[in-house]
Amino acid sequence: MKFVSSQCAIHDENQRIAVTAKLIGSLYHLDVIDGREVANTAVTDSNEVLWHRRYGHVGFRNLAANQMVDGFDYQKSSDSKFCEPCIDGKHHTSAFPSTGGKRVTEILELIHSDVCGKLEAKSLSGGEYFLSFIDDKSRFAWVYVLKQKSEVFSKFVEWKTMIENATGKRVKTLRTDNGGEYTAKDFEQYLKVNGIRHQLTVWKTPEQNGVAERFNRTIVDMIRAFLSDSGLAKKFWAETLSTACYLRNRSLLRMHICVSQGAQHVCSLVCARASLPCDVLLSDWHFLRKPVV
Repeated sequence: MKFVSSQCAIHDENQRIAVTAKLIGSLYHLDVIDGREVANTAVTDSNEVLWHRRYGHVGFRNLAANQMVDGFDYQKSSDSKFCEPCIDGKHHTSAFPSTGGKRVTEILELIHSDVCGKLEAKSLSGGEYFLSFIDDKSRFAWVYVLKQKSEVFSKFVEWKTMIENATGKRVKTLRTDNGGEYTAKDFEQYLKVNGIRHQLTVWKTPEQNGVAERFNRTIVDMIRAFLSDSGLAKKFWAETLSTACYLRNRSLLRMHICVSQGAQHVCSLVCARASLPCDVLLSDWHFLRKPVV
């Protein structure tokens, strides 16, 4: 390396100049110019790949089978590498199993919960959401109208106290999505103190909370049907919600022969506010006769 005036020359092992540098300010800037001769090559797609792209990435087999391009050679295209844009544009999530997991054996062993909203109109009390709790064993459901999602924690504490006093059993597992209303610090701390396991779904995977999601869909459909049938304004959705949940809990579930009464009755779940809870909740049969036309 030799410095001459405002320049610097760097020599190789044969004392030939490999690179020079000029002094600009207080730094030497290298004059890096590769004098080697190089040739640039361009890779062009085959005609088959080109027409595959022109047709919006239609499958090669379809192009050949439907003879969409004259002279299309499927054998040649099948030997080409896979189309990366097809992978980026056509990949999708694999379908979830059509059959769910095993049902629990005791009531309150697993509770599904979800928040639905905002709804189209505020209720008479100013509510814009509703909160649902569904028991996995009995599929019995409870709903609460909310003005804000921040009310979820207080409603859960209220519901837990009510249902545990009514049944004499304890809530063991709560399954929800990853919404902030369920993952708040106070909520998580309360669950830990009370020994309740919190099962959270994967982000943007509502299928893992399918029981609650399906319940909300069913209830919302019932609300719309009731409001359409009655001609009431949308602001009455909260009252319709209570009616829909009340009726769903009393829907026909299974037939049962009551030997003591010598007649056929229909076993039905009864609303938690009813004076005679059902057998699923309190191990005491309660029967409702079928409506007679």
